[in-house]
Amino acid sequence: MMTDKYTRQLPDSFAKSSDSNNSKLLNINYEALREFQSDIADVYTMVDLDKAAGVTLDLYGDMLGQTRGRLNDIQYRVLLRGIIAKNLCKGDYASIIEAVSLIFNCDKSEISFEEIKDRVCVIYARKLPYMVILNSGFSAKQVIEIIKMVLPVTVRLEADNLEGTFEFGTAENEYNELKGFGNIEQTIGGFLGALYEFDDNFDLPV
Repeated sequence: MMTDKYTRQLPDSFAKSSDSNNSKLLNINYEALREFQSDIADVYTMVDLDKAAGVTLDLYGDMLGQTRGRLNDIQYRVLLRGIIAKNLCKGDYASIIEAVSLIFNCDKSEISFEEIKDRVCVIYARKLPYMVILNSGFSAKQVIEIIKMVLPVTVRLEADNLEGTFEFGTAENEYNELKGFGNIEQTIGGFLGALYEFDDNFDLPV
């Protein structure tokens, strides 16, 4: 036992064997101290939003004024980071990139937006952390809702690369060069989306 070294430090007039009462008493104290240290470590862990879970995460939501709805812990963390990012975002391009990287807890190099020519106040999501988003279980619609949280009110986001355009025809020999199979050069044909559309797709509590 870990307490053996403490038992050996007792005066020789005390019994020092592992089955002695002295050893057992010291072991009780050691176990109590170990549990206390574990509880302290858990407190520090739960202070970190990225590690908090369950009821502790709900307390964060209460503090930020954001309800959980039907979100699991992973999704709720993303939404809570969205509230924080919204309060920090200044509305310029660099600030939006910073905010979205905070929301999805990813590197800024994984995010890129592009203005759409001839369309006022419309931006296109050229690059997003698809694997991070996919692992969180959000649908394409929900992802757009989350990103809109940090965009200026007048700016609209388009991200058709999240949903994809590929479709099978409804009849034999039917083909659409924008939605069907493509050529080797990939100049025609539909493409697969980066995210799945889940059957249980619900509006976020935002």
